Amino acid sequence: MFNSRVKDILRSVLRGDNARSAKVKRDSYRMLINKGLSVILSLFFLPLFLSCFNKVEYGIWITILSLINWIGFFDIGLGQGLRNKLTQAMVLKNYRLAREYISTTYAAVAFIFLTFIVAFLISYPFFDWYKFVNAPEYLSKQANGVLFVVVIATIFTFILRLLVFVLYGLQKPKLVSDIALVTQIITLLFVYIAIKWFYISSLVIFAVIVTAIPIVVYLGYSGWLYIYKYPMLFPRPGCVKKEHIRSLIGVGVFFFLIQLCNIVITQTNNVIIANVLGPEHVGEYQVVFQYMSVLTIVFYIVTTPYWSAVTEAYTRNDLRWIHNSVRELNFIYVGIVGVAVLMNVFSKLIFNVWIGDKIEVRYLLVFCMTVYVLLQAYGNIYLSIINGIGKIRLQFVVVFAAAILYIPLALYLTRLFGLYGLLIVMILMAIVTAFWASVQYKLLITGKARGIFNS
Repeated sequence: MFNSRVKDILRSVLRGDNARSAKVKRDSYRMLINKGLSVILSLFFLPLFLSCFNKVEYGIWITILSLINWIGFFDIGLGQGLRNKLTQAMVLKNYRLAREYISTTYAAVAFIFLTFIVAFLISYPFFDWYKFVNAPEYLSKQANGVLFVVVIATIFTFILRLLVFVLYGLQKPKLVSDIALVTQIITLLFVYIAIKWFYISSLVIFAVIVTAIPIVVYLGYSGWLYIYKYPMLFPRPGCVKKEHIRSLIGVGVFFFLIQLCNIVITQTNNVIIANVLGPEHVGEYQVVFQYMSVLTIVFYIVTTPYWSAVTEAYTRNDLRWIHNSVRELNFIYVGIVGVAVLMNVFSKLIFNVWIGDKIEVRYLLVFCMTVYVLLQAYGNIYLSIINGIGKIRLQFVVVFAAAILYIPLALYLTRLFGLYGLLIVMILMAIVTAFWASVQYKLLITGKARGIFNS
């Protein structure tokens, strides 16, 4: 009986038991292949960077990227709101409504980010920006220049990146992974040429290369999608409807607030390390994070197609499919745990091959990061379902409370225990998320959710 049940689950995991499941599986396999190639390519990036820049410059670069990533969340959740609303419109085959949602979101996000560019350009001459990343004085000009280039280019990228949410809404996540892989291949190629052929030693030139390529790639894919593949969805000024902003923000504002809180919980780590311990300590944390977060990325890829598929299933009241999907994801999670154990066992060997003696990595840090990553992955099983259903008020309340506590607690424990203190806080937050998300899912799927659990 047990063996038969395992075989049924394994068959469902590999092939799917209906058209929706089969599509989710195909998308997941394609995304896993792309991510596998991406991981291999990323292994070349760090040694390539360190062959030209030192670990202080690397720490500054990573810290700047962390700060810039915050900007992307200031679309007040319109992208995530578009994702859910577009899926619903496409299920109903209401292409006019779908185009209005897309056009309205592009107009609103462009207004927000272009306003941000104007404000940044006005304020830029009045601040010593390098101090925000604790860069040494001799690197002040480079740090200021990198911040200027990255902020401007990244803002345009975020506007064009709405394409990602459109593709998710159309239930085409594999195309999102295609875009990411193409961008990475072209970027790595240009960086290699710049470093090995032209011997660049300027972080500013490096920043120009890394930030300009995504803009070109997103423009190319946007043209393909809106002109060739889905011309009926091409955003037009005449389809911008102010009345849709409220409905997009209705769901999106909570996604925005959740993302804003998650910035505090995840994206401030490099800044905390740089300011409490020094930029030279960012490298060790980042190497361990990149290594173990491969598991998070893989599991995120597996769960990503489920978000919009759950939106469709919930719209059609197909709760049985949602229940079976969670069972499959838990089965896959067991495999993730096994891989995590192997990654710990062979971590020292892999680090020696990957980065040599450029950055010293402590094993206990790897173990702590593994615990965090596994807890985070488990919570993501239920978050992907809850986000697809759109019942996210409880998520906001919990994440908001966590965000308030995170920085003071992280600063305090990092001063006491160094990087281990920061990991302790991250693990505690992941435990809380895994607990409440699993509880809310069970209440939603059984119809017992009431109050904030059902809103």
